[in-house]
Order: sequence, then structure tokens, then C-alpha cells
Amino acid sequence: MPLLTSLTRGLVHTVRRRRRDRDIDDELAFHLSARSADLMARGVPREEALRRARLEFGSRDRFIEECREARSFTLIEDVTRDLRHAFRSLRRSPGLVFVSVLSLALGIGANTTLFSAISAIFFAQPTAADRARLVWIDPGNSNQWSYLNYRDLRESGIFETVFGYRPAALTLRVGESRETVNALAVTGNFFDGLGVGAQAGRVFTSREIDSGPESRAVVLSNRFWIRRFNRDPALIGQTLILNGEPYLVAGVMSADYQPVTLLADPDAYVPIDDFVLSNLHVRANENALNVLGRLKPGLERVQAQGAVTTLGRELERQYPVENLGMGQPARLAPVGRFEVGSAPLAAKIFPPILGMLSGLVLLIACANVAGLLLARAVGRQRELAVRAALGASRQRLIRTLLTESFVLASVGAAAGLLLTVWLMPLFRDLAVPIFGRVHLPVHVNGLLLGYALALVLVTTVVCGAAPALKTTRRDLNRRLQQGGAHGATARLRLRHAMVVIEVAASVVLLVTSLLFVRTLFRIAQIGTGIDSAHGILATVNLPPPVYASRDQLLLTIDNVIDRLDATPGIMSSTTAEIVPLAGDRSAARFAVENGTEAGPRSLVNSVGPRYFETLGIPLIRGRDFVRADRAGAAPVAIVSLAFARAYFPNEDALGKRLRRGSGAYSEIVGIVADINYSFVGEEPQPMVYFAHAQQPVSSQQRPVRFHVRTAASPIALLRAVNQVTSELHPGASVTVSTLTEAMSMERDLRRVGSWLLGVLGAIGLLLASLGLYGIVSYIVASRVTEFGVRMALGATAAIVRRDVLRRGIALTLAGLLIGDALSLGLARVLAALLAGLSPADPVAFGASAIILLSVGVAASYLPARRAVRVDPAIALRAE
Repeated sequence: MPLLTSLTRGLVHTVRRRRRDRDIDDELAFHLSARSADLMARGVPREEALRRARLEFGSRDRFIEECREARSFTLIEDVTRDLRHAFRSLRRSPGLVFVSVLSLALGIGANTTLFSAISAIFFAQPTAADRARLVWIDPGNSNQWSYLNYRDLRESGIFETVFGYRPAALTLRVGESRETVNALAVTGNFFDGLGVGAQAGRVFTSREIDSGPESRAVVLSNRFWIRRFNRDPALIGQTLILNGEPYLVAGVMSADYQPVTLLADPDAYVPIDDFVLSNLHVRANENALNVLGRLKPGLERVQAQGAVTTLGRELERQYPVENLGMGQPARLAPVGRFEVGSAPLAAKIFPPILGMLSGLVLLIACANVAGLLLARAVGRQRELAVRAALGASRQRLIRTLLTESFVLASVGAAAGLLLTVWLMPLFRDLAVPIFGRVHLPVHVNGLLLGYALALVLVTTVVCGAAPALKTTRRDLNRRLQQGGAHGATARLRLRHAMVVIEVAASVVLLVTSLLFVRTLFRIAQIGTGIDSAHGILATVNLPPPVYASRDQLLLTIDNVIDRLDATPGIMSSTTAEIVPLAGDRSAARFAVENGTEAGPRSLVNSVGPRYFETLGIPLIRGRDFVRADRAGAAPVAIVSLAFARAYFPNEDALGKRLRRGSGAYSEIVGIVADINYSFVGEEPQPMVYFAHAQQPVSSQQRPVRFHVRTAASPIALLRAVNQVTSELHPGASVTVSTLTEAMSMERDLRRVGSWLLGVLGAIGLLLASLGLYGIVSYIVASRVTEFGVRMALGATAAIVRRDVLRRGIALTLAGLLIGDALSLGLARVLAALLAGLSPADPVAFGASAIILLSVGVAASYLPARRAVRVDPAIALRAE
């Protein structure tokens, strides 16, 4: 055994010594070649340069001794030496560095900016103590928890603590002005359950809330405090009038507090009580809460989920009507998960589209830089050949070229991160269609830096691998004998391929952005089935106690409608619970008497008399709702054509009876035309309208919405409508807008998405034009001698110029063909978002072709002019 050990150690020592000698030889050859190449660049003849380099480094033994003394074979110093050489080499090409860094900064910056926003959406975590034990609790009937069911859950002892909240629209009155405050009505132990406190002042507790309504308190969000009260520290301890009642400002949350609502940033937090939620003690789901729980130490999520399911079964047994289906398996989910399942189609599709297109921008930037590095490396073939002749290995040459690529990628990433940091404040407080005012917690963190580092590594390989491998092939000696000539243009195939890739990626970017811009214009022209040009919408947020007496509320609404109808310039007015194309929707399955028990899922709205006349929706058959259609009268409904076709394909729908859930049957008294409800250009959806005085959309409290039809432009009547509807209740807040503005949610979302796509398309076009210009310029530089000889033999300037232009245009056309094929495939995937626009829209494809061909001609023209200025005499002497 000792002999075997000695032999093994000897073998290892021999291998290490040989490896060290090989590294020393490689290192010495590299330094000799680098130093001789520097001298040759200054005009020193080759033999003299080699002699001086050898004298400078001395003998091999002396070089080894110096390396040992300086410990130059450590990894860190080896890398440092490569980086130093890369910086020194790149310093001689400031133009290449500028274009490369600009290209990579735009490409990497677009990706890091988008990544920071997406990570803030999908990976954001609410501020809470011991967050790992916090879970969302959803009952088995896929509903939320009514307040009474929440109390039973809290008292069951399954969790260490249980707390909940629900959104609440409150009316803030300051002097004579009123405004709506988007608040969260929370249970008394909400802040205790999260384990968070206020930055200034304090938060309220269960004990404080239980002491009675005279101690009502409000906690403000930091951003609302800044936006509305200009950071006034004296506000704490003062009183705000919310829904006509005094609330003591207890405190202000910290600026870095991330709410449990994630994207949506509430303005304020108020305790849940009978004043905020008038039907608090109704067990049905009409006062539903979002509920969170903190697991007990040692309790697994699966165990808690089983316990909640058992509790749901017991609650369904005790209250079978109110808690129908609650005994089905419950669901517990970790906090912080953002789900887009209920978001509109555009909100689901735009993020992956932006991610893919920003990746294309980075691909264009990488192809651009790779082409520049390849052209530069070919120009350095003599230098590389000298180094190889002096003994530098191919691996060492490749490492040298990749180091230069790494330096460019690192500087470009640093510039891209600076761009991202500059844009970050825009994401922290902005209004987004669908979601309203949101707060994205974007900041520089380890996740973003790790992503940027990954982009640097990928960019280094993508930009530097092809130039390094192509220019260090085994024919370096032959290139040295050729005296550094660039060679025939057949060697440009790789650079041509990179330009074609750039142009193809730019085509995809341009076509996609142009399709969405075209869709924006199309939406403005497509009929939605609603006459919004003469419409006004007034949204009234009432104090919750007003909803307690529904009969009195309906009577007040009728009085307001009568006053609106009597206003000069108003043709008709009505009320409705849901506004089409505004982001809100409700749907249900209906059963037909003596027929289908579960038909297709259909949209639902509850509207008042003259609703269809006011919105310009044609009544095809039957009658409209009247004021006699109220509680106590026979239930009635009006359906859309799509509903009649889906439920009664071979029958007349008039007179048929249908019902929703376990409710009473309603007679169909009218059929109306289809409208766009969720998004413009959608296929007709089955829809059922109920009389708002008989069947509301749901039992939950909703704002009262008045629709007004004007004889002329609605803008002139906004103030009059606001004055009439403001008198509905002294504690109400009113928002009045044109119906076109109210129905612009999808248009606004598309406008934001189209703007972002347009920015990406413009960046891609800029990078592609730089790449095309660079490669054509290189082609011209590599053929200077050829052009001079041709002109000396009689070729005219027009012939040479046409030759250069032809090559640039040929590359552009090749990229166009490939890009058009890819764009057509992508457009077919996105057809649902194009509002009926053809995926092969000739305007989008034609405009992108014209733009890129123009860029190709412009990028080729300047090099072509330079080509015809070649002096034939100089070219002949060089030949």
C-alpha cells in the first residue's frame, strides 16, 4: 500500500509539473506575441519586434523565476491580466466600443427594466412578520368568507390567528369638496395578524375597535399621505370626514410597506363595522372577506386545509342555503402569489409578448456586436497569426477574444442597469388600466443583479463565440503568409447571416407593434353595439348604511332619474350595475324551465327602464323594462340574440322562463341586439338583463351608476349631471365622465401596450440599422483594392455604387422574407387581440417592409459613396 501511494503521488506530481510547464510556455508565448504585436503596430519590422520582445522578457528560466516571484499563475491575477489587455486593446477602437456599448445598453436595459417590473408583479411579497406561516384561506365553494363565517373560522382555533379585509370605497369630505378614497375595511386584528406597525403614529387594534363607534380610526398609506396631504405631520391625531362620519387619523404606514393586495395600493385602512358594511351580520356571501391565517407552529398546510374543509362541511350542514357548496375541499395558498386567471385577455397576453420582443431586441444587439467583433477580429488576423506562430495556443487566443467580449457586455450591462434605475420611479406609483393606481416595489436587488449577470454571460458567449472561433482556425499561418489580407467576400457568410438575423428580428418587432397600433385605430371605428358618443356615466359611491333600506334607495334613484330626464339637453336616463368594456363583469349559468338545467355560461347585468334606449342598443322583439318591474311583480328578463341562439336554437325565446341558481324563474319579455361586453371585436356572448329593482347582479354593495343620453355633445352637460346626482345623498362622492371615457379601459390598456411595443420596435430598428451600416461598411473596406482595380480597368462609379447597394438591399430582403414568415405565425397566435384585424394585415406588413428597405438603402448608401472615392492608382500600388 505505501508503494502504491508513492507511485500515485509521483504520477500526480509529474502531471502537475508537465501542466505547469505547458502553462509557462503558453504564458511566455502569449507575452512575446502580445509585445511583438504592439511593436509591429508601431511600424517595427517583424524580426526586430520579436528580438526586442525576447530581450525584454529574457530567457525562459528568468521568466519562470519572475512568474514565481510575482505569483502570476494565480487565477485572479491571470484574469486581471486578461482584462487589462482587453481594456488596452479596446481603447484603440473607440467607435466600436461606443456602438457596442450603446447596442448592449439598449438591449440589456430593455430586458432588465421589464424583468424588474415582472418580478415586482409575480414575486412581490406583502410586508409581514414570519411570512412563511401566512396563507390565503379559500372556502370550498370558491367564494370568499362572509363576516359571520369568518368569525366561526376565527373561533375554531385551527389557526394561530385569522384576519381579513375587503375593498371599500369611502367618500372623503374636505370643506365643500368630495372625493373617493379606495380603502381597505379590515378586521380589528389585521395589523396584529400581519405583525406590522405604522411609520408615524400607530395602528388600531381589536381592543380599540371593540370599544365602540365613537373611537373610529383610520390609518393612511404613505403614498396617499404624500399625494393628498403633502406629508403633513400634523395630520396625525386630526379628524377626517369619511362617509359623513369623523375618523381619527391614527397613523401612517411606512413607505416600503407592501400591502397584502400586492399591486393595488389602498389609500387608507378602516375597521370593519356596521357603518362600513351595513349587512355585516348576514351569513350569505354578500359581505365577503378575503381571509388570511397564520399557521400554528408545527401545523402543516395540508393538515390545516383538511380542518378548514371539515369546518366548511359543518357550516354547510347548519346553513345549507347560505353556505351551499362550502363543504367541498378548501384551498390554502401561500401569500404573495399573483394570479392573472381573472384578468382580461389583453392583461394576460401583453406581458409575455413584451418579454419575447425584448428578447428579440437583445438578440439584435448581440448580432450587431458580434458582427462588429467579427469584422474587428478579421482585421486583427495578422496580429493573431503572429501570436500563434510564436506559440500562443488557440485556447489562449479564444480566451483573449472572449475577454474583450466580456468587457463590452459588462460595460453595456452597467449602462443598461443605469437606464433601469432611471426608469424605476415611473413604476412605483402609476395608474394602470384595469388595476387602477398600483405600486410596483421595483428596486435594485440580488434577483435583478443576478439576472443582469446572467445576461452578461449569455451576451459574452453570443457576441464573442463566433468571432473567436472563426478567426482562430488552424489556417492562421496561411493568413500570415497572405500579409493580413482580408480575403474573398465568400468569408463574409457569417456576418451576412448576422445581418439577416437582425433584420428578421426587426421585422417581427415592427410588424407586431404596427398590428397593435392598427388595432387601436380599428377599435375606434368598430361598432361596439353601444352609442357612446352621446352618453354620460355618473358613478355614485354611497355610505354603506344607505343600502340597508333597498326600497328607499330605489325610490331615491327613481327621483334622480326623473330630475335628469327633466334637465334640458338630456334625452333619457337610466341606471345599471355594470358598465360594458370597463373591466367589470358578472356571469352565471341558467336553467330553462322544462329544458336545459345548465346551459352555456352567460353574462349578467341588472338595468333600469329605458336602458337600451339610453345606450342605443336596438330592441329587436318584445318590450323594455318598466318601473312596474320591481319587487312583488312577476320576475322578468331580457336576453341578447346570442343567448336566444344558444338556449333556444329552434324556438322563439319570447315567453320562455329561465332562472339563475336556485332563484325564481323569470319570463323573457324582450330580445336585444348583441354588444361588446368584455373587449372590442369579441364574438357575441350570451347575455341576460334583469330589472335592477327585481334582481341585482349580486347581493354585494355596488356603486350606483346612472347612464344619460344627450341630444348633442355630452361634455356640455357633465356639470349639470354632476349637480343632480350629487344630491342623491350628502355623504356620497360622484364621478362623472363621458361614456366613451368610461368604456376606454381596453383602449387605454392597448395604448400602453402599443406604446411599449413601439418603443421596442424603434430600438430594434435603430440597432438593425447600425448593424447593417457596419457590415456594409466592412464589406466596402475589405474590397477597397478590388474596387480600385475595377475602376482602373474602366468600371464607372455608378457600377461600383450599384454593386454595394445591391449587396445591402439583398441582405435586407433576405431578412424581410424570414421576418415576415415569423411575424405571420406570431400574428395568428395573437389574433384574439387584433379586434378582427387580419393577422396578415397588408398595411402592417407593407409599412414594415418599406421602413426596413429604406433603412437598408440608407445604411448602404454612405458606404457606397465611400467606395466610389477610391483612388485607382493607390489601389493598384497596394495590389
